Amino acid sequence: MTYTNNDITLLISLFTFVFWQMSKTSQREMREIYKNDQTLPPWVFAVVWSILYLCIVLSGYFTMCSVVVIDQYYLARAIFFIVNIFLNKFWSVLFFDMRMYGWPSILTCILMIGTGIVYLVLAGLSYGLTTSGTEEHTYFIVAIVLFSLYVGWCVLALYLNAVFKPSDKFPAQMKSKLIY
Repeated sequence: MTYTNNDITLLISLFTFVFWQMSKTSQREMREIYKNDQTLPPWVFAVVWSILYLCIVLSGYFTMCSVVVIDQYYLARAIFFIVNIFLNKFWSVLFFDMRMYGWPSILTCILMIGTGIVYLVLAGLSYGLTTSGTEEHTYFIVAIVLFSLYVGWCVLALYLNAVFKPSDKFPAQMKSKLIY
C-alpha cells in the first residue's frame, strides 16, 4: 500500500486532534486531583502530550509502514511498540479512571520505559541493517529520535508518579487507594 503526503497529513492531523482532546480532559482531571511543588502546570501536559502523540505516531509509521524490506526485527519491534502504546493507555485508565496511585502507576511507568527502550534497541538494530543514504535509513534515525523524546517523558512521568501527593480537594475515599 502506498501512502501519499495527503494521506499522511490527514492521519497526523486526525491523531493530533483526537489526542489533543484527550489531553484537555486529562488537564481538567489533573487540576482537580493534585497539586504540589513537584507538579508541572496542567497546560504543560496538554501541549507536551499532543506533541508526544505526534512523535509516537510518526515513529510507528516510519518503522512499520515505510520500511521497504521487512527485517528479522520487524515483528518484535511491532509487538513492543503496540505493548508500549497499550501500557500508555493502561496508565491513563489506572491513574485517572481507577485512581490507583502509588506502586501500580509507578510499575506501569517502569514497564513503559522498559518496552520503549527495547523498541528503540530493535529500531537501532534495524537501522544498522539499512543501507546508508537511503530513505529507509533516514526514517529509522527520525523514528528513534522521536520515540526517544517519548521515553524521556516517561522517565519524567515516573518521577512525577513517585512524588505524587494529593491536594486538599482530593476526595477522602480516594486517599485510601494510595498504595506506597
